[in-house]
Amino acid sequence: MEYIGQRYKVSVDNLTLATSPSAYDLILFAPASNIPFAIDHMLVTAAQTTGTILRAVLMRRSTASTGGTAVVPTPAGSPAAPAASTTVTYLNTSTVGTASGTPLDSQEWNELAPYEYDVRPNGDLIVPGTWLCLYVPVAPSSGIQVSFTAEFTEYK
Repeated sequence: MEYIGQRYKVSVDNLTLATSPSAYDLILFAPASNIPFAIDHMLVTAAQTTGTILRAVLMRRSTASTGGTAVVPTPAGSPAAPAASTTVTYLNTSTVGTASGTPLDSQEWNELAPYEYDVRPNGDLIVPGTWLCLYVPVAPSSGIQVSFTAEFTEYK
């Protein structure tokens, strides 16, 4: 069976990181029930003048985190492409879901430089029934302004 992929991009600009609760998902990707996707690239930047260090963990979850605000992914390269089936939310702070497996990436992120995860051209596959998140295990002590962009491919 051959799968055809459609690329999407999602961006949020000038977002204030939550200082409470103590841990949350900065970004959460939820695949549709029958459509896997591959995360290809993620970039998070901060408007900082001093070096605050946060831990950033890119991981799969077996249950979804809750809360947060939805953002609509846009088709990359073809404006006539169908809407994304993958749901993307940010600042999922109400309840943190259950971690599943080992992290895809874990960094001590100094906000003076970007956090970047780049596995193009093949990406890391996320199957339905799992969620992908960028987890902040320790919230910052003060609000930090960040922007993020992520690119992913759905396989329909």
